[in-house]
Amino acid sequence: HTHTHFPLILPSERFTFSILSFHLQLLVVSPQASHQEFSKLKQSNSEANDREEVLKKLASAHDSYVEITSNLREGTKFYNDLTEILLKFQNKCSDIVFARKTERDELLKDLQQSIAREPSAPSFNVPVYQTNPAPTAADPTPAPRTVFVSSQSSMGRWEDQIRGQLCTKEVI
Repeated sequence: HTHTHFPLILPSERFTFSILSFHLQLLVVSPQASHQEFSKLKQSNSEANDREEVLKKLASAHDSYVEITSNLREGTKFYNDLTEILLKFQNKCSDIVFARKTERDELLKDLQQSIAREPSAPSFNVPVYQTNPAPTAADPTPAPRTVFVSSQSSMGRWEDQIRGQLCTKEVI
């Protein structure tokens, strides 16, 4: 039993101080010893280790669940917003296509009416030598005209040209 010598402390107080000093040492050493003992038990006990592993896995699973749920909410919001934007865009495209088709139909109708109003044969001045009823021997005989027969009428060719031009135009 060792006593620490305290010069300014009275002998009756030395005993009290020694007891307090001992208790302070226990308070400092006791938690360290308790922690070491707990750590040893924890390392040696396989059930506690298994329990600890399961708790770690549960905590990790919970964190993953929270993250995935958050990502799903964000993804759902994104695709709902995108769907709304795409529907508006689709409606605008449909409106533009309808306007171009209407414009095409009006142009085609105007062109057909314009072609229908034109005379079927081109007008030109007939030369004087062709207006005489009977050619005389002194007048030269005009050369015969070559007439090309087409498989399509002129109106059909115009329609095909216009359709070709309208079909090759890009719809914006």
